[in-house]
Amino acid sequence: MGEELAWEDPDRASGHPAGHYFALGQQCLADYYKHYHPFNQGKTLGLEERIELKLKNGDKAYSVQGYIDRLAWVSDSETYEIHDYKTGGYVPTQEEADQDRQLALYQLGIMQRWPDAKRVQLIWHYLASDKEIVSSRTIEDLKALEAEVVGLIHQIERETSLGQWEVRISRLCEWCEYKPVCPAYKHSTAVASLPPNEYLQDSGVQLVQKYTQIEEQKTVKEAELAALRDEQRKIEEAVLAYADKEGVTALDGPDHRLLIKTEEELKAPRKTEDPFAWELLRTTLKNAGKLEEVSTVNANMLRFALKKGKWPADLIKSIRGLVSSTLRKTVTLIKKS
Repeated sequence: MGEELAWEDPDRASGHPAGHYFALGQQCLADYYKHYHPFNQGKTLGLEERIELKLKNGDKAYSVQGYIDRLAWVSDSETYEIHDYKTGGYVPTQEEADQDRQLALYQLGIMQRWPDAKRVQLIWHYLASDKEIVSSRTIEDLKALEAEVVGLIHQIERETSLGQWEVRISRLCEWCEYKPVCPAYKHSTAVASLPPNEYLQDSGVQLVQKYTQIEEQKTVKEAELAALRDEQRKIEEAVLAYADKEGVTALDGPDHRLLIKTEEELKAPRKTEDPFAWELLRTTLKNAGKLEEVSTVNANMLRFALKKGKWPADLIKSIRGLVSSTLRKTVTLIKKS
């Protein structure tokens, strides 16, 4: 249950020269030394410390093992510290660290090994950024984690018995030993060793080639379509300008007409932008028994409701004082009969 190389910096696949990683390693070591010297924060009990724990499920128990990067003991606070070292560039949020399962499972193992362990801290060292994140778990958190992991084990057992696996592709796949039986990699593994002539005759490979050709054609067509839409937008602007100048709402061609419609467009206040106005509008609609009619203050539904004119005049007046409005003109093409 260790992360090892699988969690290393994804830049390894980005073409950086070896010297880049050598310099990064030097910087990580120098920063770590400056940060923690003279290294008297606690006593190291083990490096790559193997830990085994039992996850209980009624009368049954599941064994899980992992390796703690560094296990330390701080006598002043009687605290066990589980240290994990990361070399990648990504630094998670505190919330993400508080949801991490790996180190919390290690804590379960520590508490099973030493039942008198009352305080345990989970500590991540992000060496490339010289940052440290600390998290802790309550007994309730650990019980919930144990139930969650047992549930995952049961799910794996069910999917195994049915031969059904939910495939999740990630960069961790590069280090997986089960590609030959994985639905996502079984084909690529099977054809990888074929000579070129047999490889190109494989029906799966041919399907990929045909699909790729269509995708490339779609890309060309979508680019052409985007250019047409841009040209059409410019013509629409010219149509609207002409209609305004001549005071007309329709333009005639040989076989088609362009209709110019003018509609009021409302903008309801957003909670993130103006929480006071947002709450006031919701309260106004709720007190009038109209909140459900506008899908919890959906601007389009609100515009439709006001347009019908069935609401009391004083309610409409209050709402218009809380929303902004603009006139939006659209162009519609119709065929002459």
